[in-house]
Amino acid sequence: LVQPWPGRPEASVTLGHPLGLAIRVQRGALAGWSIGVFLNGVAFGSIGNTIADFVRDNKALADVIAPAGGASLTDSYLATSLRIVALVGTGFAIQATLRIRAEETEGRAGPVLATAVSRHRWALSHLTVAFVGSAILLTIAGLGVGISYGIAAGNLAEIPRLVGAALTYAPALWLMSAIAFAITGFAPQAVAASWAILAISFITALLGPVLHVPSWLNTASPFTHVPQVPATGLELLPIAALTTISLGIALAAIVGLRRRDIG
Repeated sequence: LVQPWPGRPEASVTLGHPLGLAIRVQRGALAGWSIGVFLNGVAFGSIGNTIADFVRDNKALADVIAPAGGASLTDSYLATSLRIVALVGTGFAIQATLRIRAEETEGRAGPVLATAVSRHRWALSHLTVAFVGSAILLTIAGLGVGISYGIAAGNLAEIPRLVGAALTYAPALWLMSAIAFAITGFAPQAVAASWAILAISFITALLGPVLHVPSWLNTASPFTHVPQVPATGLELLPIAALTTISLGIALAAIVGLRRRDIG
């Protein structure tokens, strides 16, 4: 059985397969973001071996990538680079999650929910794309940084190390996605706030040392709690905490979604 898709005569909704539909709807965005983060990663990694030359006369840049603990300047730079591409990739996580709201306002959610598909199953299909897609983007970003830096440094063994370091940011992206999901569930008219939160996270995570932002604002960003691998060692507690909070917020968002009218 199929259901017509408003505004898209060529498309249809297959009953019982909301995840497959969400993937088809969002695969173009995932491909575009993947190319973007990979190219960003390549650009950052390509100068990792000569970063000392870039910061020698640039105090602001030196403050942003100041070595953590006993880390080398290169590892601190790579950690900062991975944080930047993770923040960029968060754009996809939020966009993919807010697709739930877009499908609703553009009249495509109604036909899906008129079938045997429940609203929480439909919404979770898009959230799943956001979560899994975030991990895919981070892997691709890590590959971009690792390949270009590995070639420049003459050590391709750096690739798996940097891919692993990039993936430590997955819980932070999941948390941002869960927040966007919660806003969609409880205050759909305010979904633009998701992008404002990302902008604030970007400023605090990267420019906090330069702008001397308040400590409470710095603490509010999930990205400041992610271990800055490879500049520091891997800590599992903050990663587990961010993941748990993400799942908790997502579950709460489902409650909000069930209580309001959709399409």
